[in-house]
Amino acid sequence: MSADDFKLFDVDGKGYITPADFDAALKKINKSCSPAYQKQIFDAADKNKDGKVDPDEFRAMMNREGALTPAGDIISAFEKLADEDGTLSMSALKDLMSNWGDKMSDEEVDFMIKDVQGKFLVTDGKLDYKKFAQLMASKTS
Repeated sequence: MSADDFKLFDVDGKGYITPADFDAALKKINKSCSPAYQKQIFDAADKNKDGKVDPDEFRAMMNREGALTPAGDIISAFEKLADEDGTLSMSALKDLMSNWGDKMSDEEVDFMIKDVQGKFLVTDGKLDYKKFAQLMASKTS
């Protein structure tokens, strides 16, 4: 995560992000989700529960601190559902993410799919799951 990433959310330069800042930043980058889901994300990032996300909390959220599944394990899981051409249908992805591991909600899966569209989809609307798995397993810095 760079300082510019935090500044996208902390537009006033206060040194922290409020729920209103978070909402405005999501709109600015064309990411839409329900107010309840925004609150869930914000509350998860606000580790000290002071109603603000400071740069360290933001970095932890963006870096997804904690144990991450290795890309090879993610690829192996995707391969079981993949088509012969090495891609994964969006319905298979949705099913996998809804029923595997942390079991994402429909809204979380839809949010994730909107984020990957145009980045990892091949022309027939299927996911290049190897590239996607690399993203899921990596930490941004």
